[in-house]
Amino acid sequence: MPEQFNYGKLFSAASRDAAPGSVRHAKYDFAVAYPDPDNLPLEGLIESLKSGFEREGRDLAYYSDASGYPELRRLVAEKLARERNMTVSADDMVLTSGSGEAIGIVIQALTDPGDVVLTEEFVYLGTLNQMRRYGADVVGVRCDNDGIIPDDLDSVITEQVANGKRVKYLYTIPAFQNPLGWTMGLERRKQVLEVTGKHG
Repeated sequence: MPEQFNYGKLFSAASRDAAPGSVRHAKYDFAVAYPDPDNLPLEGLIESLKSGFEREGRDLAYYSDASGYPELRRLVAEKLARERNMTVSADDMVLTSGSGEAIGIVIQALTDPGDVVLTEEFVYLGTLNQMRRYGADVVGVRCDNDGIIPDDLDSVITEQVANGKRVKYLYTIPAFQNPLGWTMGLERRKQVLEVTGKHG
């Protein structure tokens, strides 16, 4: 009888050390933003899908543009111009499958192994894991109910520089911070920008 193949030898160290995921279907799960299924407008979604496939069906059957469906990018550009007075070309836009993918693209573009990345002292675990995946040295900055404390931010950057390190970037969620839930006011945002600007 042939020897059984050990697939476990193929897995990377990172995947061997990863904790197994847990699938839970709690009524209220605050770890992720899952809306109550009873509140989803299923009839409207079904009707939208039907009309979309009737109108664009053949184009939707192929692999899409890597930047996202061109017609949808055009509609988003028009909406930004109309509602936010922003001039954005559809060609300069990338549509993602949610904020996690968008954040991951930015982290990949900016982060080299060993880069110092500052975050709020409590940060969404999914983002933290993406930063670590690219080898970032993640350093938390103390916060209060108004967000990052500017004096602490200044101290952390000064300490990193004194240790011969360069802070690559600050990752912050100024509105509806996850997991703390606060929104940073305008004055605090200006103070944070002033500190980061001072350090270049």
